[in-house]
Amino acid sequence: ARLQLPAGQYTVYAGRGFEYSVARKEVTVAAGESLRVALEIRREVPTDGYVACDTHVHTLTHSGHGDATIEERMLTIAGEGIELPIATDHNKHIDYEPTARALNLRTHFTPVMGNEVTTSRGHFNIFPVPSGSAVPNHRLGSWRELLAEMVAQTDPPVIILNHAQDLHSGVRPFGPKLFNAVVAEHEEEWSARLNAMEVINSGATQSDPLQLFQNWMALLNRGRMMTPIGSSDSHDVARHFVGQGRTYIRCDDRDPGAISIPHTVEALQRGRVLVSYGLLTELTVNDEYRSGDVAPVGDNTCRVAIRVLGPHWTNVRHVRLYANGQLIREVDITSQPSQDHPAGVLWAANWELPRQSHDVHLVAIATGLGITAPYWPTAKPYQPTSPNGDTQVIGCSGAVWLDVDGDGQPTPARTYAERLFADHRADLKKLITALDSYDAAVAAHVAYLQHQSGVSPTDPEIQAAWRAAAPAARQGFQDYVEAWRQCEIARQTQ
Repeated sequence: ARLQLPAGQYTVYAGRGFEYSVARKEVTVAAGESLRVALEIRREVPTDGYVACDTHVHTLTHSGHGDATIEERMLTIAGEGIELPIATDHNKHIDYEPTARALNLRTHFTPVMGNEVTTSRGHFNIFPVPSGSAVPNHRLGSWRELLAEMVAQTDPPVIILNHAQDLHSGVRPFGPKLFNAVVAEHEEEWSARLNAMEVINSGATQSDPLQLFQNWMALLNRGRMMTPIGSSDSHDVARHFVGQGRTYIRCDDRDPGAISIPHTVEALQRGRVLVSYGLLTELTVNDEYRSGDVAPVGDNTCRVAIRVLGPHWTNVRHVRLYANGQLIREVDITSQPSQDHPAGVLWAANWELPRQSHDVHLVAIATGLGITAPYWPTAKPYQPTSPNGDTQVIGCSGAVWLDVDGDGQPTPARTYAERLFADHRADLKKLITALDSYDAAVAAHVAYLQHQSGVSPTDPEIQAAWRAAAPAARQGFQDYVEAWRQCEIARQTQ
C-alpha cells in the first residue's frame, strides 16, 4: 500500500482479520521523506473444515448508506477472509459475481445472492435467492404475511431474524411487548421456515452481550430449532469491519472459490455452526459429537471438551457451559495461553458432567475484553441500555443435544412439559412432585401451560405449591412469572 501522510510519528499495523496475526511498527516520517515499511503476518487460528460466512453484508452502492462501494466491499471480503459472503442489501437482490470476477477476486470467496427484507415488523435475511426471482413485498403488516411472501417469491432455504433486540420502526421483535424471554412465546404467528437468528451482530451489539444467546436457547427449549448466527451487518470499509461477527459452518472449505452452496446451506440449517466475534468456541461431547449433533448418552456420564481459539491479539476471560439455557459450569481465566496448547488455542478443558435425567442441549460461550486497537475495534452498544460502554469479544458453540431418553431425537423442554401437564394437570401436588427430576426450563414451560389453562400464577394457593417444589422447579416458576410480568408491563405502557 502507498500512503501519503504529513510529517510526524506513526504506528503502522498490518492484519487480515480474525484468523491472522497483527504486525506493528513505529515510524517517524520527515517532510519530503519516503519510507518503506515491511511487515509480516501469519495464519494463527485453525479453522480447517469450517467455512467462514458473513450472512449480513451491505454496500453503499445498493443500500444507499455507509461508505463501502461494491468494489471496496469485494476487497474487504477477500481481505478479511470471508469465504461465503451473503449479499443482503435492503429489499434488493444483488449478485456479487460480476464485480468479484472483474476485480480478479473470485478465487477468494464464493458469493451468494440474498436480501435483507427490511420491514416495519422486523428485518429478515433470506438466501440463497434464485436469479430472476421477484423481490418480496416488504410492506406487509404481519410475520405470517411477510414470511409467506418471502417463501412465495424466493423459497429461500435460510430465513434469519436479524438483531431481534434492536428497535426499528417502533418494533423490538424480542422485546417484552411481543416476546416472553423465558418460554419463547411470541405474539406474532411463528413459521417453521424462520430457521435462524442473529445472536451476534457486530455492527449492532448489545449492552447485555449474552441477551440474544439466552433468547436463542429459550427458543430451543420451546422446540424451535433455530441456528445461531454471527454477522457483521457492515455498511463500511473501516468503521464496522465486514466479518467481525461471522458464522463458521462445518463443511468442506478447501477451495474458497468453489464452495458447495447446497452443502453449506444444509449444514447451516442443521446447526453445524460456530459463532465468532473475536473468539471461536468448540464444544465436543464424548469425543465425537459437535454443534448440530445429537449425542447418545443413555445411563452414562458425559465427557465435554471445550477449546477456545483466537489470534494472539484477542483474549478469553470467562467460559460458561449451559444446559437448556441454565448455567451449569463456569470458569474465570486469568492466565496466558498455555505453552502446551497449539498456536491459536487460547484455552482448553475437559469436563465430566453427571448423567442428565432428560434430554438437554449443551452450549459453551467464551467471552473476553473488547478490542480497542484501531486495527479491529469492537463497537460500543448500538442502542445502549446501560451507561457501561465496555465491549466484549465472544465465541459460542452451536447446540449439542444429549439424547438421554434414547429415542434418537432431541426432545425440548416444552415437549416434556406438555407430557407432564397432560398427565397431572388435575392434581397440582402430583404435577409439582413430578418435576423433581426435571430442570428449571421444563418447570417454566409447565408454569406457562398451567397459566394458559386459566390458572393464575398470582393465585396464593398456586404460589404456595410452587414454593414447596424442588429448587429447580421453584426457579423455573419464578423465572416464568417474572418474564410474564415484564410482558404485562410492556403491553400496558408502550
